[in-house]
Amino acid sequence: MTENPQIPEKSRQLSFFMDLLGHDVLNNNQAVLSYLELLLSTQDLSPKARSYAEKAISHVRTSTVMVENAKRLMAAQTLDPNELKPLDLIWSIEAASRELKRFFPDRKIKVNLHSATKEAYVLGNSLAQDLVMNVMLNAVRTNTAEDVSIDVSVKKATHGGRPCWSMVLEDKMGVLPDMLKTGDLAPIFSQDSSKTVRMAGFLFAKMIADILGGKFEAASSEKGAEFTLTLVEAGGPK
Repeated sequence: MTENPQIPEKSRQLSFFMDLLGHDVLNNNQAVLSYLELLLSTQDLSPKARSYAEKAISHVRTSTVMVENAKRLMAAQTLDPNELKPLDLIWSIEAASRELKRFFPDRKIKVNLHSATKEAYVLGNSLAQDLVMNVMLNAVRTNTAEDVSIDVSVKKATHGGRPCWSMVLEDKMGVLPDMLKTGDLAPIFSQDSSKTVRMAGFLFAKMIADILGGKFEAASSEKGAEFTLTLVEAGGPK
């Protein structure tokens, strides 16, 4: 990612600090994960203790994603739009579907992908791939059941007069925070942070989607919780 020479020095220092802080937190999280995995490898571990350890792993891994998201968001501030390369949205969804099982070892996650096309290229590099993973991860977190089934569809769309692809996630058992039930995320930025817990992932999705020229929406519907990620269409691999 090419740095913009016009970025003020204080912004560069803040970006450096966030990167350094992120490394420290991620290293600590990795140490905790290693101990938890050693615990799970114990032969005589009771079912209850095993369940607690698996839930702890889930929390550590999701908190790791939140730290990484903060680093990605800082880096995205200096993103040169001309650097954006095509990414296959279908491939990203399939990869994220497999990764979800690692994040939630104590739950059964099923992703049902519905798409009339085998490829759907969007502009976004690995940043778009991280965004897809983030949206799917947060969709699962809105459902507290042990068995989670999410329907994902990919369809043509437009945004700002540009051709796009949209990824629509529906979870019949998903429950959104009250502030998100209207589908409009913008007012959240003016709220007291104490009232916006569990929303960092949704705000990250909105901000990164905006940077990439697309949009992200979350709303309650008759089908439960619904999330729509729209990204600018690309012509294919380059």
